[in-house]
Amino acid sequence: MASIGFGNIGSMIWLSLDSRMNHDKGREEERLELQAALDGQKTPLERNRLGQFATPTALALDILQFANQLAPRSGVRFLDPAFGTGSFYSALRAVFEKRQIKAAVGFEIDNH
Repeated sequence: MASIGFGNIGSMIWLSLDSRMNHDKGREEERLELQAALDGQKTPLERNRLGQFATPTALALDILQFANQLAPRSGVRFLDPAFGTGSFYSALRAVFEKRQIKAAVGFEIDNH
């Protein structure tokens, strides 16, 4: 079973790719609401100092669609070293079929 790791320096939580693998618009709306709420907890200066940037959904989808054209037939391994609220992971789930994803791991150092 492939899995995604989401964690920060203090903890690591593993979520299964098997759960709701299809891209779910309701979940994406929840993710965007969470992103807005988290962004509102820090000033732009604080976010800038931490190097935080919320990747727009459309950009993440474009990048993963391009990656899908280049992906080896044997499958992909996904690593997001700055997971945030999971914009790229959400795009991964929307673009790639479950069988194509061999592994997916994300890390986040900001525990918000």
